Amino acid sequence: MAKQATITEIAKRAGVSIGTVDRVLHNRSGVSKKSREKIQAILDEVGYKINLHTSAVALRKEYRIVISVPEASEGEYWDSLLKGISQAMEEYSDIHIICDTLAYDQFDPASCREAFSKVAGLNPDAVIIGPTFDRETHDLCSKLDENGVPYIFVDTTFPDTNPLAAFTADQPAGGSIIGSLLCSMVGKDDRIALILSKSGENVKAQNAEQRRQGLLQYMAQTSSSGRLIEVELDLGSPSSTHGQLASLFGSHPEIKGVCILNSRGHIVGEFLRNEGIPNIKVVAFDLTDRNIRCLEDGSIFALICQRPERQGFLAVTTLLEYLLYRRKSLNPHILMPLDIVLRENLPYYQTTDPGV
Repeated sequence: MAKQATITEIAKRAGVSIGTVDRVLHNRSGVSKKSREKIQAILDEVGYKINLHTSAVALRKEYRIVISVPEASEGEYWDSLLKGISQAMEEYSDIHIICDTLAYDQFDPASCREAFSKVAGLNPDAVIIGPTFDRETHDLCSKLDENGVPYIFVDTTFPDTNPLAAFTADQPAGGSIIGSLLCSMVGKDDRIALILSKSGENVKAQNAEQRRQGLLQYMAQTSSSGRLIEVELDLGSPSSTHGQLASLFGSHPEIKGVCILNSRGHIVGEFLRNEGIPNIKVVAFDLTDRNIRCLEDGSIFALICQRPERQGFLAVTTLLEYLLYRRKSLNPHILMPLDIVLRENLPYYQTTDPGV
């Protein structure tokens, strides 16, 4: 691995003092526009990486970061994302950080409003948001913008907001991938069920709706729209879905493919397994513990992985670079890879390393 250029070497190349380079790195005043642009160009050229540990020791400042994301049990999607955040916090434990978490029910807009309403009262220096609902997210972002508080989105992003950065999957592409998989796996005369999650206020989650639009676009482009059956179920209450699923598959024996646009694919997989219903291909999102068990026993055929641990880790690193150096990413919206995980390649994805 090539050795990183030193501040002394950068100063020499730019024809300025070491102190001038340091002022640019820390976004301090006292540097002409011409010198600042020249130094920044060299920093970008050599790929200079900030040493957050050294900065933390030197500054000795305390930061409060608020995390507001959907609540999750051990092994669920948002738990994995929070583990990525925790690993970043541990990595940079020499930085003085107070971390507050405000979780909410991702199927309940009222729960989201309650959590988001508490964010500003904690006087954060920065916020990591796992957004779900449109109005609630825009209200929170407006307050943060008014107060000059930087925030980062994970999992999905919203238009007409001003995040410092966003780490998400390409959600429409995820829907298109699911459509491509299922259309290639079931017969041309077979039907595909799109199972959507119903919320208490009939408000759609942003990420699932973006995936749905990607799926619908793919089906239209391939003249397959007539094969799709859309069904809304209360996926936040799995016990209530048994009768609805029984009715769906009983009245539509031609369904041979199922797509679930969130991490609750196991609800359908477990139903099919327990009822002994064979030959239905299920594709869903995320390597949660229960989804993995369904993938292993064949009740789910494929899972779309969007690397939540990596999203969480990068969100913290990006915030710290901004808080310490006021540095913004040249590309504020980073798209995670969308991986198709089958039973055969599952072992290669069973890791909590956020660098993967």
